[in-house]
Amino acid sequence: MSNSAPRIIVVNQTVNSNFNEWLGALTREYGPVELWSGNAPDELPGVLIRRAPPYDRSSVGSRLRTWLHFTGTVLWTLIRRGGRTPLFVVTNPPFMPLAAWLLRKCQGRPFGVLEWDIYPDILVPLGYAKPHHPFYRLWRKWHGEALRTADLIITIGEHMADALRAMASTLDLPVTVVPNWVNPEWIWPRPRSDNPFILEQKLDGCLTVLYSGNFGATHAIETILAVAERLRADDRIRFLIIGEGGKQPLVEAAVKAGRTPTLGFLPWQPTAALPFVLASADIGIVTLGEGYERLSMPSKTYSLMAAGNALLGISRAPNDLATTITNHHCGANFEPTAVEAIADWIQSLAADRSQLEPLRRQARQAAVEYFSAAHCQALLNQAIGRYLLPMPKPNQPGLQLHPLPYISPMPSYPRHGKQILDTTATAVALLLGMPVLLLLASLIRLKLGVPVLFRQQRPGLHGKPFTLYKFRTMKDSHDAQGNPLSDAQRLTWLGRFLRSTSLDELPELFNVLKGEMSLVGPRPLLMQYLERYTAEQARRHEVKPGITGWAQVNGRNALSWEEKFRLDVWYVDHASLWLDLSILLMTLWKVLSREGISQAGQATIEEFKGHPAHPV
Repeated sequence: MSNSAPRIIVVNQTVNSNFNEWLGALTREYGPVELWSGNAPDELPGVLIRRAPPYDRSSVGSRLRTWLHFTGTVLWTLIRRGGRTPLFVVTNPPFMPLAAWLLRKCQGRPFGVLEWDIYPDILVPLGYAKPHHPFYRLWRKWHGEALRTADLIITIGEHMADALRAMASTLDLPVTVVPNWVNPEWIWPRPRSDNPFILEQKLDGCLTVLYSGNFGATHAIETILAVAERLRADDRIRFLIIGEGGKQPLVEAAVKAGRTPTLGFLPWQPTAALPFVLASADIGIVTLGEGYERLSMPSKTYSLMAAGNALLGISRAPNDLATTITNHHCGANFEPTAVEAIADWIQSLAADRSQLEPLRRQARQAAVEYFSAAHCQALLNQAIGRYLLPMPKPNQPGLQLHPLPYISPMPSYPRHGKQILDTTATAVALLLGMPVLLLLASLIRLKLGVPVLFRQQRPGLHGKPFTLYKFRTMKDSHDAQGNPLSDAQRLTWLGRFLRSTSLDELPELFNVLKGEMSLVGPRPLLMQYLERYTAEQARRHEVKPGITGWAQVNGRNALSWEEKFRLDVWYVDHASLWLDLSILLMTLWKVLSREGISQAGQATIEEFKGHPAHPV
């Protein structure tokens, strides 16, 4: 690529040939592009390729780990580098919109989001999340905030756009719909007599119904097999299933049983064979699992249309698949349970090909006019140029472009640099520590029940109240008169462990991310303490409260109140980057050594009742 500064940074952990082709179109229209990816080719014209950890889909744990590793790598590098080059992120990995939002807060960096799948909502039908889990709700809340902040939001279907508006809690959220695309010059309705795949599979002279894709839990393989068995006696119709996945044994068992002689099964075919495989079919099947109606749009739809297949959709309408089929008059969509209706529809097309041919022509026409690479890439580039790249295009004569300047966000540490440290370190800690947070939340729910989080009003900067989040460590136990038992009686073994390791403080990272707390500062105490401070002690609220502080690394709860307040005020007068970094390192040692967890003879710490000279 050229030595010019990139005009935009694109982030996509897993790219494919279609995406790389679009990057080429983007560079030709707007100039150099920087790409962060885990599997990009060695070279793309006009693209500066940055390597980050690749996606590993071998297990749920490996997916989460590589998502977090990739997001953390990109986020940390861009924070260290600085600058305000616009960022365009794909929801692959799904944490990148949150990272882009954090960069917007830290650096004022413009960003756009391409939502191919709607996270975290799509994790619910997949069985990986529950809608009422606190971390799912928090992720969804912050994703909605990222959407409200984004300069550009693109998704691939109108129903998916509605889902994003619901997540952002605003019907006015501007969402641009740009569908996935296909190259209709590579995939097209080849003459059956010139198609070697048809000859090899002996498909000539019959109506071929094709399913090519994954056999996962969300795909209606059972419906397809039931329809094939219902039509097993009709030798005008052949069913061909290609692919692999969790439901593959069902397909293999149906073929092996021999009850459906018109059913065939093949493993994945080479990419070079794809145009011939798709062109061998008269009807192409696309499924959308229950719960995915507004969350996904299968991209294989457009490849089948380009090959001239009439579409058989198996999904619960309304959704973008069913809408596409209806709007372009290229097939029919049925509920997954409508086996008899699907069989009747296929049989009617086999009996009267004059009904089938218009569907095939309209599918091909729609693929060329609305879903071709040229059309969709132009829409995508137009949106990016309008919302992320307002400067003149490089191919306009007489204009010289300069990279956007980097304006330092740290003119002074206490006022500005501290926020940068808080946001950066907290974002990295949350990304890397999310598995620990989820594990602890599950243990607390199991041992203590709900709620998992302890919430309480605490005084923040200048005494302004905010809601503090901590992991719950005590049982909600009362005596015979209904009075709460002492802390020592309500504190469980799990609670003692969480407090001794300071793991109960981890949810406060979200307070830091919200700007209510800092990583380092005086600890937030109780609201009623405000009126008990002396004028000097009240100075501790001249800075944001912290998760840890100077008093915590110099004795923690083993100190008297007066000693702690004196150390807090000293910190207010001496706050600096090096002091904060020193406190964070000292905190790690204190946590590992478990010093100063409680006062002698107390489960936690006794109440502050005011200055000795002026007791309450």
